[in-house]
Amino acid sequence: MAECLLRQAVADAPQSRHGHLEAALAWNALGVVGKYKGHYEDAEEAYRRAETHLGQTRRGRLLQATLAHNLGGLAFARGDHTCGEEHAHRAVRLRARLLGEGHVDVVADRAARAALLAQQGRLEEAAEDFAAAMAAYECIFGQEHPEWAVNANNLGVVEARRGNRRRAEKLLLRSLAVKEKVLGPDAVDVATTLVNLIDLYSRSARTEEAWRLLKRAQAIADRRVGREHPLAKAVAERRTRLAAGDREQAGAVRPAQEESASQASES
Repeated sequence: MAECLLRQAVADAPQSRHGHLEAALAWNALGVVGKYKGHYEDAEEAYRRAETHLGQTRRGRLLQATLAHNLGGLAFARGDHTCGEEHAHRAVRLRARLLGEGHVDVVADRAARAALLAQQGRLEEAAEDFAAAMAAYECIFGQEHPEWAVNANNLGVVEARRGNRRRAEKLLLRSLAVKEKVLGPDAVDVATTLVNLIDLYSRSARTEEAWRLLKRAQAIADRRVGREHPLAKAVAERRTRLAAGDREQAGAVRPAQEESASQASES
């Protein structure tokens, strides 16, 4: 229903190329919907259409920063982290110039860029930015807020990759608790943190706990997203890995399969 209303809004908007922010806002919202559904080409087209309606007003420049942020998130979802970092850096630069370094939206831009840095292996830079974002969000909103939880999740992922498993588990469990309370126990974002805990536990030989969390993540994916959604694919990949690990522990009955390491993360 929301997507239908947004498409009607862009159809009814004036067709001049510049200065119609209502059309730009509607196209941006369609891009967000497309990314959430895993329709990345549709999302990119919507974001690009939004850009054609931007004017030179302050509101237009702020929306330009938002579009840069969203294009960075879309590149993250596609796995193009270098391109995503370029978009994210542009969002930081544009919005900081308009709102100041300490504004909450600039904090969000920097946190999004940190996720892209982490995916490029720049873990120390990413950890510093995620920790700073958590501190800023705690000051503004308190800990029981989705943005705080997202950054706690992402810092947990980074700490796991740095070998700090105890700190990683503490951050991921706290993120999970906040998301469950604020978003509900079957939210897609809850499953994202479950996937990261599965990775952590499977690498720590805590297989029983990993399987328990996998069942939860699978149930959320089955209810909330389609088979081609990144979450559904991530859950299926973890199931394959855990099954391969169980076969390895069973001895020589079946050969172990080689696995590749990766972490789920958020932008």
